[in-house]
Amino acid sequence: AVGAAGANAALPGRFEIIRRGERIWVLDVAHNPAAARFLAGRLRQRLQGRFVGGVIGCLADKDIAGIVEPLAPLLRVLAFADTETARGQSARAMRAAVGACARARECAPFRGRAPFAGPLDAALAHVARRSPPNGVTLVCGSFDLVERARRVIAS
Repeated sequence: AVGAAGANAALPGRFEIIRRGERIWVLDVAHNPAAARFLAGRLRQRLQGRFVGGVIGCLADKDIAGIVEPLAPLLRVLAFADTETARGQSARAMRAAVGACARARECAPFRGRAPFAGPLDAALAHVARRSPPNGVTLVCGSFDLVERARRVIAS
């Protein structure tokens, strides 16, 4: 009984899938490189071949370049969103921190231009405008960002 309950358990914010119309939203609180690598593997397994756009935001003490690196090859468009906690990091600071990744090799979401950086609503709109209606929008990073995105999706 315990095993069956565990197999059916869902943890909000850990590869949480929300469907709204044709769009699929994946919310994950991956906020370190190891969690981002695990998330990238799950995305490859579960959403192979789908258009995926990403909105990422994390706290100032996190390795944003290490988080973006395993996810970048899967993302067709990337936006950074401001985190709004005391330890938060601005979207522009995150974009600057991952600039080295874009210059070091051809990362899919960069394609020679800087990712979007701004408030969460604007970042979500940026990804939506560049995605097909049946696309996947990944929101990951801080608990703050994922919770705020959940409220936007629900409205």
